[in-house]
Amino acid sequence: MRIILPLLLCLLCLFTSAQKSNSINAIFIADTSAVQNDSTKVVIRNIFITGNRKTKEYIIRREIGFKEGDVIEAYNIIPKIERARENIYNTQLFLEIQPQIRNWVNGAVDVYFEVKERWYLFPLPYFKLVDRNLNQWIGEQKASFKRVNYGLKFAWNNVSGRNDKLKVYLVTGYTRQYSFTYDQPFADKKLKHGFSVGFSFNQNRQVNAYNDLNKQVFFPENNYGTSELGILKQQVRGELGYSYRPDINSRHYLRLNIISEKIADTIFKINTNYFGDGKTKVTFPELSYTYNYVNLDSIAYPLRGISGYVSLLQRGLGFNKAINMWQLDFNISKYVTVAKNHFSVQLYGKLKSPTNQPFYNLKALGYSDFYLRGLENYVVDGVASGLAKFTYRRKLLHVLLPTLIKRNGFTYHIPIKIYAKAFGDVAYSYLQNPVNTILNNKMIYTGGFGIDIVTFYDFQLKIEFSFNQLGQNGLFLHTQKEL
Repeated sequence: MRIILPLLLCLLCLFTSAQKSNSINAIFIADTSAVQNDSTKVVIRNIFITGNRKTKEYIIRREIGFKEGDVIEAYNIIPKIERARENIYNTQLFLEIQPQIRNWVNGAVDVYFEVKERWYLFPLPYFKLVDRNLNQWIGEQKASFKRVNYGLKFAWNNVSGRNDKLKVYLVTGYTRQYSFTYDQPFADKKLKHGFSVGFSFNQNRQVNAYNDLNKQVFFPENNYGTSELGILKQQVRGELGYSYRPDINSRHYLRLNIISEKIADTIFKINTNYFGDGKTKVTFPELSYTYNYVNLDSIAYPLRGISGYVSLLQRGLGFNKAINMWQLDFNISKYVTVAKNHFSVQLYGKLKSPTNQPFYNLKALGYSDFYLRGLENYVVDGVASGLAKFTYRRKLLHVLLPTLIKRNGFTYHIPIKIYAKAFGDVAYSYLQNPVNTILNNKMIYTGGFGIDIVTFYDFQLKIEFSFNQLGQNGLFLHTQKEL
């Protein structure tokens, strides 16, 4: 019953009429009397973009949504410019975007966008926990630094000024990992078609061999992957992708992966159904199609708008008897701001066929963003899973801390936003022939409250006190996002 209040608040307010804030203070207008609530037609005379040293101007113009010569109603100019500012910010290429309206004369205006570029090159030391979250690492793995990957990460964003990305990982520690990916979303002159390529090589000295009572069971259990047993699991993966973006909000992705994995005989003896069909090594293709729709004020931390995706994956393509699975994933998320109150509902689903799958194909609740707040220490495998997240947030603080860094005449600031929140989650995961499970094939629910801290480069720290239907509660920490 303790989660009823946040659930009802979100459901009551989410789809009501919201008072949309257009950040008018961020748009400087030389003659404010020119903006009137009427249908007077105004011509966009010129669009000027300044501050972009690396980013190509046409990459920015693609996000604006209007062009020189367009005719817009006077009352609609500020909403359109604010929407353009949000679209440009969602490229994640800039720290700030300052729009301005100038020279409103004889029914025509000039629009300026002044941008502050981010740093794009990050040769950084790499340090990352291998566990699914901080609480699992601290509570179940005793904060062992043997369960840490470390090495070098080379991230180069906006390589050619067209929002392309190159990432190279040279990692050792718990997992030995060598990988590179390159993503070019705008490979053609019309800025609609793109591609990606990638390769990775991974070796593990410890393996999640099976799950018991909805907890991951690792082998070996106590030496955190430093045993003399050697490499227990190895994966080689190659990826080729194609993307199509017909407009600002929609994206289509087509990806082909070739994957080769093998486990040691020791793991096979523990779980003979790890890959299925009595296999210790599998090589298979994987083909997926994803449609993604994003219409948000901020991709990193949305407060207003709607987003969603639907993805269809075929693993195996008939080349491997052991690995054969169709998987459908979908999500729709709605964010609404009413005065200073922010409400959101996120709905997720995952379906797999056929329903008799090996352990390798059963991951569902508890992985990536597909988890319940308050059940971070558990995983709930399944072939049909659904999740609903309800959240109420209210901003407590927003400050800009000046730094000593100056570039192109701009002083860089560190933004800090703090939000208080209450939340409730509900989920269900169906597993055929469940064994030793306490959460499968039944409704699961959690609730709680917490604080979100959002700062530089979209980094987020989420501090949440959560409780679940098992009578457990505790403080959970989440961080997002990587550079």
